[in-house]
Amino acid sequence: MGEKLSVNPWTGIWVRPRETIRAILSYNKKYMLVLLYWLYGFPITLQAVQNNSLGTEYSEPAILVMSALVAFLTGFLGINITSWLFYKTGRWIGGVGSFHDLRAAVGWSSVPNIVAIALWAVQIAMFGRTVFLSMFYTMPLEGTQLTVIYLCSIVAIATMIWGFIILLKAVGEAQQFSAWKALLNVLLPIIVIVIALKLLTWLLMLFSATAH
Repeated sequence: MGEKLSVNPWTGIWVRPRETIRAILSYNKKYMLVLLYWLYGFPITLQAVQNNSLGTEYSEPAILVMSALVAFLTGFLGINITSWLFYKTGRWIGGVGSFHDLRAAVGWSSVPNIVAIALWAVQIAMFGRTVFLSMFYTMPLEGTQLTVIYLCSIVAIATMIWGFIILLKAVGEAQQFSAWKALLNVLLPIIVIVIALKLLTWLLMLFSATAH
């Protein structure tokens, strides 16, 4: 661990992701990790609530409290599983980062979720628990409500794109990859999972056919 963190990671990760991750890895690979678990998991948990239309059963305060509690576990699993996959597949293409290096990179790449949480807050303030219905984005809206959703969507898409670039830069720094090789590292787990699922489906179909 270094004596001092040389950058402010909360701002640096947006504009200097490689330098920021390099500083964090030198300082403390577990720095702010618990908070990053929550930050990673909270928007995902809120999205799951919406997908399952829990707004029909629970009030906004109840949903927010439950989501805040579940978010840590969601983030813990999400960051650690993703980091392990990046670590394992990165080894195939010459990655040098440890699991803990990748965990720090993935964790700090979730900082843009601050914007996602802010967008959720705006929508909850305007629409209440209606925002937690799966049909929310297909509901007829007009005037100010339509404008708010439109602007939130634009900001969300822009943040998502920039967040992905931050992830590539962070993984690239942890693995000592170029951005393009980091992209391969990020895509490899998806490719492996898709192939594994297709293989499993084929085996199940083969088993079913032979059983009859």
